[in-house]
Amino acid sequence: MRQTFQDQRLTPDRPLVAIRRLTAGYGGTTVLHDLSLVVQRGELVALIGPNGSGKSTLLRAITGRLPSWGGEIHLWGRPLAQWSVPALARRVAVVAQEEPAPFALPVEQVVAMGRTPHLGRFQREGPADRRKVREAMGRAGVVHLAGRPFNQLSAGERQRVVLARALAQEPQLLLLDEPTSHLDIGHQVEVLDLLARLCREEGVTVVAVLHDLNLASLYAPRLVLLAGGRVVADGPPAQVLAVPILEAVYGTRVMLGRHPAVETPAVHLLPLEGGEAGGTVQAPGAAQEGTA
Repeated sequence: MRQTFQDQRLTPDRPLVAIRRLTAGYGGTTVLHDLSLVVQRGELVALIGPNGSGKSTLLRAITGRLPSWGGEIHLWGRPLAQWSVPALARRVAVVAQEEPAPFALPVEQVVAMGRTPHLGRFQREGPADRRKVREAMGRAGVVHLAGRPFNQLSAGERQRVVLARALAQEPQLLLLDEPTSHLDIGHQVEVLDLLARLCREEGVTVVAVLHDLNLASLYAPRLVLLAGGRVVADGPPAQVLAVPILEAVYGTRVMLGRHPAVETPAVHLLPLEGGEAGGTVQAPGAAQEGTA
């Protein structure tokens, strides 16, 4: 049975994601400590921070795949525990950091799995579902891979196929864990352009873990910097990407400049030995700015 009108009802006057004092972890190890975060509909938010800071753990907690030990998570104004798995799957899609490739299904069938939440029990895909699958493949740039076995693809190709599968779900909330990690620079731009377009034109909410601070600065209007399982900075790139903050969190020396074309902050790494401590470099044609 298809998604009903009752299931589509939302609470538009509340945040799409509201997290309050969340604590979560694995085994006996706490990873997220008293973390609070609010994400509005249509936002593109980049989660940044050093390895082990809790970025991937936060995504798992939002989906309910990792039970929380304390605090609250609300999606569309409703506690996470009140969402059924099928209802959540119709609204939320996840692109994981690594996708296992043990099966030899053709790429088109892998992408078609994204339509499963919208189908009833024993229901097969119809013409509309197949059309959405092809549209998702086109958006992710994998139409030419349609007949290829998934387990014979490169890591970057698999990553784009998994993105296509997520798009086929028609999610309202898209969670991505390092979606550009295996991609060349051309495909990085294509994927991030697509994510920005989904937010801007379709109102999709995107929360993406990004390790490349300059890509995050270029594409995400809002950065959330995690360290030690806590939010240490939250705001626009010009506010979050400050030298004192970055050096304290990452434990390395940086200099801050500006992108020469779009004037977003650009982070430059410095060798650990030699030279002066962190500061600001001036992009060609740009005015010198402070680091605070």
